[in-house]
Amino acid sequence: MHPYLTLAKKTTFTALFASCTALTSAAIAQTAPSAKPEPVFQVSDGWRFAVTPYLWLVNINGSVYYDDTRLGQANLRSNELLSHLNVAGMVTLEAHKGRLGLAADLVYSKISAQDSTMRGAVDLGSKTTVEQGIYTIAGTYTVHNSPSAYVDALVGLRVMDMRASTAIAAVGAAQGLTKSKSTTTTDPIIGLKGRVQLGTSDYFVPFYVDVGGGTSNTEITTQQMIGVGRAFSWGDTTLGVKNLYYKQKKNGVTTDQSLYGVTLGVTFKF
Repeated sequence: MHPYLTLAKKTTFTALFASCTALTSAAIAQTAPSAKPEPVFQVSDGWRFAVTPYLWLVNINGSVYYDDTRLGQANLRSNELLSHLNVAGMVTLEAHKGRLGLAADLVYSKISAQDSTMRGAVDLGSKTTVEQGIYTIAGTYTVHNSPSAYVDALVGLRVMDMRASTAIAAVGAAQGLTKSKSTTTTDPIIGLKGRVQLGTSDYFVPFYVDVGGGTSNTEITTQQMIGVGRAFSWGDTTLGVKNLYYKQKKNGVTTDQSLYGVTLGVTFKF
């Protein structure tokens, strides 16, 4: 298995699952005002903000190729990815004034594995820690807004940042020896996002799609989400499915990976 793919598999999900605690505590703490539910955001001259902590029950599928020959393939389910979590968090943020806005989707995780093994040495309990962040940040412009639907066009960047370090404990190794490696990719993206109300109810269908790449070692990256939500006076709840895809190539080796699964989010609007 290509090392980059192995690290990416383990780290990306762990950021996703730990957000459940933030979702629960925030929902309990929120006091509902008397405002009417707003299934579809409306353009106004004032500022509008939204904060959405969410949970992503992600599955991972990936492959590694050398030229056109597959070197390896991996599939990992969400129930396999929790045992090494240290800390994680994920949230989407939005700010709008008129038709202009900013949006961000931020994912961070830190995991540790005590069962690391040093090749060619008698291991005494080496420990590997991996930190990874996937950050999508974009400017938005509302291209359509009606009482039952709105659509934002977006232009921005997706940054994937990863750092892996191993605290080496092995026969013959110096005390306190640590090996580490970092990698960062930054890619432009364009896309659309929005929501459509279901009839005259408080329910709606949210959607998101972007595509980008072409810089660094990323050939293409894309993200999609669709779901169903319900508006309340204090905010929204949303259940959906989300997929994030990367295809990267470096030194003749191509890595592709899809992170996909069910999402559950709670949006607080103010």
